[in-house]
Amino acid sequence: MITTGDKEYKYTKLIKQGKAAMNPDFIELADWIYKNYNAKPINIIYDIISGAGGKLMPRLEVIFEFPVDEDKFRNDPLNYFSYDEAKKEEIKQQFKKDIISKGFTLKKSFWNLFGGRIFKKYDVENMFVVFSSFEPIAKGDANNSIPESILKKLEEEINNPDLWKIVRDQSVTFFFYTDNQVKENTINGLKEIVTQKYFEILKLYDEFDYFKKDNFSVSFDSKENFDNKYESNWFNYYR
Repeated sequence: MITTGDKEYKYTKLIKQGKAAMNPDFIELADWIYKNYNAKPINIIYDIISGAGGKLMPRLEVIFEFPVDEDKFRNDPLNYFSYDEAKKEEIKQQFKKDIISKGFTLKKSFWNLFGGRIFKKYDVENMFVVFSSFEPIAKGDANNSIPESILKKLEEEINNPDLWKIVRDQSVTFFFYTDNQVKENTINGLKEIVTQKYFEILKLYDEFDYFKKDNFSVSFDSKENFDNKYESNWFNYYR
């Protein structure tokens, strides 16, 4: 789950809205994870993805609400991809126990002896475990839900000729033309003013009340920096 377009995000959002529920097959595992790691999943999804060379791979995605819980499964909280392999294996083995108890594993039967079709609901042996958190993506979703017309109106209200454009991603950045203009408009108090104005707008789209005033701030940057350091390329800027 990386973007708002991912099916995992869309389904987890429905759970947060009270319009859907976690797959019952995973409830026991979610409770076990909470009990053993003090991190409660809000959703768990099993799917099949295409890996290297087009090889199909079963994946179990454990979704927490907040990054603080996801971080409990990292070796280094500052390294996004540094997950604890031992914990991943523990979760995999616990899931295997759960599905065996539910009868979802392959069993010998009279039908199997005659070449009957074998159905296996979950492939655990070849499965890998990943983790994600809902809040950061939901915050980006709220931010990007603000209509362009509202941003245009905000630009007109600010009425600052130094302002080049307002750009949104997971956060929001007010771009001025030059580095000096960034310094000037930070010193003169404009940053505090636009932070307050943007926060008031953002809260109208903050469905799950994730944005808090005491730790919210907009960013200032310049077209000069964007052109010189990132070669005027948004992909370079946000990667």
